[in-house]
Amino acid sequence: MAKEIERKYLIRRPSMALLKKLGAEMKIHITQTYLTPKDGWERRIRENLTQSELYFTYTEKSAINDMTREENEKKIEPLEYYQLMKEKDPECMTIKKVRYVFEYRKHVFEIDFYNCDPKHAIMEVELNDEKEQVILPPVEYIHNVTGNKNYSNYAIAKNKTIPLS
Repeated sequence: MAKEIERKYLIRRPSMALLKKLGAEMKIHITQTYLTPKDGWERRIRENLTQSELYFTYTEKSAINDMTREENEKKIEPLEYYQLMKEKDPECMTIKKVRYVFEYRKHVFEIDFYNCDPKHAIMEVELNDEKEQVILPPVEYIHNVTGNKNYSNYAIAKNKTIPLS
């Protein structure tokens, strides 16, 4: 079981020119479907398409606190992916997003562009420790949304939008 520690920000969707200046690369196209929760675990499946590979993953997450979660993730076969699709949470839309990844001041950042919002994005930075200091890249920030459940992918899938306040 792994721990995931991250900070999360709502930002204005950066231009391709800014992403290029930051050295960001389009890393992956993600189709993310939430399954009905089980035993207190949030569950999802993903279809991940990179420039060279199509693969599927199954993930379970459980919150420890606002910044840290337990996470179990594994690659699965296409047949298992399609079988799990039968457990789709009917209250959630399937999210489609494009992830850009770059390193800035010794931290790796991910910016996700969502199909449900053409003007905004979510930026995350993974940390080794909750108190770790981070220098943020020059993007247009709206809110630090770390710990705000309304900005989880699950909430975005359920509400079918990224909240702006």
